[in-house]
Amino acid sequence: MLIPAEYTPFPGSTGKHAEVLMVASSDPNRRRPTCAVVTLDYRPLIWDEWLEANPNHAVLLSQTGAYGERIRALPGTAAGFDDSFWTPTLDMYGVKDVNTPNFLGITGSASSSSLQVIEGPDPEAGTEWEVTSGTNYVTKYRPIYEVYAVVDDLDSYYYPYVATCGCYNDVPLEGFPLWPELSTEAQWLQVSASMAPRPGSKRLYTCRFQFMLDMERWDRPCISTELRIRNVKEPVYDWETGEIVGERIIAKAVGTGNTRSTQLIHSANFFNIDWMFVDSWMKD
Repeated sequence: MLIPAEYTPFPGSTGKHAEVLMVASSDPNRRRPTCAVVTLDYRPLIWDEWLEANPNHAVLLSQTGAYGERIRALPGTAAGFDDSFWTPTLDMYGVKDVNTPNFLGITGSASSSSLQVIEGPDPEAGTEWEVTSGTNYVTKYRPIYEVYAVVDDLDSYYYPYVATCGCYNDVPLEGFPLWPELSTEAQWLQVSASMAPRPGSKRLYTCRFQFMLDMERWDRPCISTELRIRNVKEPVYDWETGEIVGERIIAKAVGTGNTRSTQLIHSANFFNIDWMFVDSWMKD
């Protein structure tokens, strides 16, 4: 006889224990009924069936998410260019480092600057970089944990979190393990939420929540610096002698010293989502 899966109350348990069944004998001369030992086979619940038998619990599924980042500058590059021949010319035009591209088109040696500009203004040379081939978007990855839950109370376990997509956790999520460390606040950003009715059930729903991890935390503010266009005087050099023969006025974006800090990502409390891992299929 096969015991149905719903008879298995906990993961890994053996279901209802097989017992000696008392079978009544058809022989009227026997005072006691005969006994027969019946072997009962069982099939343990899989995790999805266990969630359905124990609603308002969840399991954690792990995956990876990718995102693109625009790279404007990198740390300094390798050496290898002999600039001894170009030194007089470079000095004449005020080029501090031949690794930084300039209007002469010279590149090569190790830069004294901490950044190698790929796109945008180069403060060392006073020039501008522009990507003309390929792309400077780099694809990176972040771990994503998916909370897979079966619930019978959407008002508590789903609807409050539809509007929290794009928010990070304001308290630690103990159900999100980060071995060997513990999960802390502002590490998990909710990136999606979905709900669907369970087949064959009028009261159960499958809910999925995805959270993206950032070990450096999601609560870092966006800091911007104010710039103002100003007329700046620069010397003009003689091509042959290298002497200053005059000056010119050019427009440059100059920092005003003002900065602005803006919090673009906000926090939310995911207590009920975290609570669904208590006494769930996946236990310590």
